[in-house]
Amino acid sequence: MIKKIIVLSIISIFLMMNFTTLTCLSKQITAPNLNELNASYQDKLYSISELTRGDPPLPPVMWTEDFSTFYIPTPQNPDGDDVYYLINWGDGTSSDWIGPFAPGETAIISHDWSEEGTYEIEVKAKDQDGESKWAVYTLTLSPDSKFFGVKIGYIDMTYTFTIYWNGGSEYFFMIDWGDGEPSDWMGPYEQPIFFSHSWDLPGEYVIKLKMKDIWGNESDWFTFTVTILNPENNAPNKPNITGKWIVVFVLLECNFSATDPDGDDVRYHIDWDDGESDVTDFYISGETVTVRHVYSEQGDFTITAYAEDIHGAIGPENTFNPRSKTKAANINLFFLQLLEKFPLLARFATYIF
Repeated sequence: MIKKIIVLSIISIFLMMNFTTLTCLSKQITAPNLNELNASYQDKLYSISELTRGDPPLPPVMWTEDFSTFYIPTPQNPDGDDVYYLINWGDGTSSDWIGPFAPGETAIISHDWSEEGTYEIEVKAKDQDGESKWAVYTLTLSPDSKFFGVKIGYIDMTYTFTIYWNGGSEYFFMIDWGDGEPSDWMGPYEQPIFFSHSWDLPGEYVIKLKMKDIWGNESDWFTFTVTILNPENNAPNKPNITGKWIVVFVLLECNFSATDPDGDDVRYHIDWDDGESDVTDFYISGETVTVRHVYSEQGDFTITAYAEDIHGAIGPENTFNPRSKTKAANINLFFLQLLEKFPLLARFATYIF
């Protein structure tokens, strides 16, 4: 019993003597641990932020009632990101980035044109994850009618077209969307008339519209073309190829031009049909690119080329056969023999001519 009392007394004295030391030691240990915990917490926040990053917004859907006030519904998105919109009005003016707009909010933007005519309106969206592709709309203002509708849109998105026809208050209309059977007569509807549609396959669609007033007078068919794309990356179109012999059957100059539906830069893969090939640098979509090639022997050559965009999407091939308009090919026989003996001359030939 006495031993237990002595032991407890020693322990109590030890704790009392070292209380200050333990307190200081606790302070020295706690501060670094809090910093480490805070850093770990920030790392976790960063990881969560990275995990919640999503895809850029879809190309905007725009519609109008009066041809001067335009509505862009901001779709819901899993990230809950705010969205901004950029609009090129087709008359040399731009809205700059407008926003932010919360998911579910509708952007309302007004614009007036000083002259009648047809305008292409380009619209794109952006959020913290990047920018959407451009959507393109057509606006026509004329003394007889007004029209607004999508020109370049995307699959599985519903687009609303607006039309106003001078000379009456109510009309029937018949429409063919280019992806099925035309409708029967619908209406009568008060003006302006709204009609909506979506396409589930990419392609180029010719839409035909006819109107009829309440007295049975019918209009001619009104036609317009809509290009529907995939929201994902789209491959470039088939390149247009033209060319001419600078030196007959020796030095060929070809021009290549392809457009990309998304407006991406493109480069050209060229097979010269003599065992040689070239890949150009990237150029602006639709820009004409001129490439020269030297042949070391005569022959009937078919050039094959295709375009590739900056994302690696490859478009369809096209071919070109550069037939000479002269039969005096033997004139260049000496030049061909010279190139065979001195191959380095071929490199200079593209710069000489």
